Amino acid sequence: MTFRSPGPRRAQNSYRATLATVITASLSAGLLSAPATATAQTMSSSAAQTDAVDSIILGVGATESEVMLTWMSSLAIRDEYAVIAPTAEMNGEEFPESAQIIPAQQELTRVARYANDVKITGLDPATDYTYKVGSDSHGWSTNSTFTTGHTGDEWNFLFYGDPQLGSGELDADTAGWHNTVARSTAQFPDSSFLLSAGDQVDSVLQKEHRAFKSAPQLRSYPVAVNNGNHDVLDFQLYRQNYSWPNVANEHTERNYFFEHNNALVISLDGNQSLPSHIDKHAAYVKDVVAKHGGDKDWIITTFHQPPFSQAYHMDDLGAQKFRESLTPALSEAGVDVVLNGHDHIYTRTHLMKGNAPVVPAGLPAQGDILYPEDDEVLYLTGNSSSGSKFYPFWKNGTEYDNLTVEESREQDLMQDWTAMWNQDYTPNYSNIQLSDQELTVTTYNAEDGTVVDEVTLSKQEDPTGPHETPADSLDDAPSSLSSTSSALATGGFGSSG
Repeated sequence: MTFRSPGPRRAQNSYRATLATVITASLSAGLLSAPATATAQTMSSSAAQTDAVDSIILGVGATESEVMLTWMSSLAIRDEYAVIAPTAEMNGEEFPESAQIIPAQQELTRVARYANDVKITGLDPATDYTYKVGSDSHGWSTNSTFTTGHTGDEWNFLFYGDPQLGSGELDADTAGWHNTVARSTAQFPDSSFLLSAGDQVDSVLQKEHRAFKSAPQLRSYPVAVNNGNHDVLDFQLYRQNYSWPNVANEHTERNYFFEHNNALVISLDGNQSLPSHIDKHAAYVKDVVAKHGGDKDWIITTFHQPPFSQAYHMDDLGAQKFRESLTPALSEAGVDVVLNGHDHIYTRTHLMKGNAPVVPAGLPAQGDILYPEDDEVLYLTGNSSSGSKFYPFWKNGTEYDNLTVEESREQDLMQDWTAMWNQDYTPNYSNIQLSDQELTVTTYNAEDGTVVDEVTLSKQEDPTGPHETPADSLDDAPSSLSSTSSALATGGFGSSG
């Protein structure tokens, strides 16, 4: 047990030393030289493809029938396009005459590049599509392929805690991120989309965004990102690197939502944490659920900063405000699961009724099946998905290294909201499997594939009977729930997360 000022623990694992291949080609910018136009050649050109564009990412659309494409190109190019066709209609690498050619919307960036954005709609379900972006005059990206989600109630997506590339050494962070995404998508190749908890990058450098997007799977699986406290250090550049559906406010915040089969996913901009912001978040969730959640089995909310975790950010003033004011609104709105990042330590709460834990009679364990009532919510915080930074277990201003779950229980150190936690200083990822009756979150160690934790929410009747909430709020709960460190209460979320 040691006392320290809050700071990261960086991975010292062997996989970071042995991941020898960092894909430098995908990190290089393609600098081009003159305007371009779309012609019939766009659909049938056999010219060799080049690295004419960079920083390509496939984003989620408003539904499974949409995707968003975002990429960067040089200032010399004023006309950029996306070309897309069903893969079955391709002639090798050649696009058919029937391929869609969609002009990009362009915006000037501060890094002497154009940001390009395309929305593709009307996609058929369970269909492979091939696309490229660029122009005839200055070259195209290599072809990429993705599959639209299957219709129905049984499907999955993958969740990643903070990549925060550049927090450590950028090449090593990038290699760790590539490894996690490659392993997770190889294990779950039919995943519908990838969801990042935020802090995709560490600072205001375009090379970090380019590194995040260099994982090739981010061009084959739609990606949803949250706005983290590091991403917002240059909000304009962040906004120009990614696309979102149903954005609440294009230039001031990043609340958005999308629908996928039997789930509604709502992303909130957790950097907005003043009382007036929290009121807006609560109203936004209530409104989106009312308009789009009626036919959904699952309501999932995600934002970067966790109201409940087991590392030091739990004591931030912003986290306290979310606990006090936002969590009751999420319970009232009927949210089932909240996915967070920011604290770089895996934490799973008990079911939470507002900000009061519903503590079960038995000890929580891997494989728990929970039977939430209408106003009970499960909160999950992911650890680092790249290995760039980790935080140790934290309680009342003290870090605890090499502590086990059992020891934290024996010493009465766990927060009263915490059911399970893990800090093994290796990257994790979570597979979230959904059906009409169950939602299961299985979290894996990305280095060796072992299961870190698993929990299932079931809509079946609880065989143990109705739940009893031990406290109406954190104010009425034991002192360990409401204790804070005044030294860390800075008026909001710190920039070190």
